[in-house]
Amino acid sequence: MLAAATSTALFLLADDVGTLLAARFLCGLGTGVFTATATAALGELAGAEHIRRVSTVSTAANMGGLGLGTVVAGLFAQYGADPTHLVFWVYLATLVPAFLAVIVTPETVTARQLPALSVRRPAFPDRRPARSEFLRAATAVLAAFAVSGLFSSLVPSFLR
Repeated sequence: MLAAATSTALFLLADDVGTLLAARFLCGLGTGVFTATATAALGELAGAEHIRRVSTVSTAANMGGLGLGTVVAGLFAQYGADPTHLVFWVYLATLVPAFLAVIVTPETVTARQLPALSVRRPAFPDRRPARSEFLRAATAVLAAFAVSGLFSSLVPSFLR
């Protein structure tokens, strides 16, 4: 969340391309770490018997957030008082309750141990039900990003 807040502050203060690139890098890093951690925590809090529901909820939340964020940013740009900054101020404000939610969420790990650095190759889950769930989620994410990428590439033509 600190990376998200820092990236948002950089977007607000940016006056050159280097700052925008740093902000975008931190934004991607923060989003990736936050969504992966939130999905894992949700799975641990819900328990193994609800793993299918957790997968569905986390996929819907992540993809819904991406889509809703784009729509809200577009509305702010079209109708807001400060089209290039308002969306970042609102996002910064929404990080406050998110941070509070992280504070009150119970810890799911009881055994504390030092983290070990390791590099693993990406792999499909071993269990058949988990593999089919993974492939369904991956297909939904791929489709969402494909549509988003296509739409984003066509927006300049629509605007022109």
